[in-house]
Order: sequence, then structure tokens, then C-alpha cells
Amino acid sequence: MKEILVGRNAMIKTPFAETNLSLMATIIPFASFVQGTVGSAKKTIINTPIGSDLLASAANSLRLTKVIGGVSSTNANDVFRFFKAAPSGRIEFDFSIEKQRIFTVDWTAYPDSTQSFHLGVFGDATA
Repeated sequence: MKEILVGRNAMIKTPFAETNLSLMATIIPFASFVQGTVGSAKKTIINTPIGSDLLASAANSLRLTKVIGGVSSTNANDVFRFFKAAPSGRIEFDFSIEKQRIFTVDWTAYPDSTQSFHLGVFGDATA
């Protein structure tokens, strides 16, 4: 029996340990970061733009680099790059007094028409 490939997709889960209001606005689609005019007041507003197109509005290149012992690899073969990816807005938060606060963001990779409809490349893109 044969299988016919009709498409391909990718879901990427990225853990984040660093949290700040500016980063939250970046990884939550259509969220807004606001810097106050008085003192150090800041906020991130989480919007609910129902019916918005993530591919058209929020998809950008997503580059992931292998990290060992807190140090990013400088080897081009250790890079994963997705040409068009957008965070889903669904974020898992894990709060614990004993542990560092880590949260996971789900990304969807989309075929990129400017890259022959490829999703991305693993390794050195110049090879």
C-alpha cells in the first residue's frame, strides 16, 4: 500500500525561562506592549482578535540554535530555521515556588511562497 504526501506542517514547542512584559508581547499574537509615561510603568495587553490571520499578520522567520550548558552553538549546522512561523497564542504556564518559572509556547510553521513553499531548513543554509 502506498501513501501520497499532500503536504507537510510543523509544530514547534519552545520553552522560555526568561519572562518580561516586552517578550510576552512578542510571543502572544496581536498583544500590545505599552510603556507608561510616568516612572517605570509597563504593561502587555492581551487582545483577542477573533478571525485574524496569523500567517498574514504574525508569521516571521523563527531561528532556533542548539544551546549546551547555557552557551549557544556557533556551528551553522546547529541552527534550525523555519521561514514562516507564528506563535499560536496558546501558552502553558508552570508556576511553582520550588522551581524556576518556565513556560512553553507553541509555534506553527507555514510553507513560504518565497522559498518554493518550503517550511524551513535544518543545518547550514549555505550548504
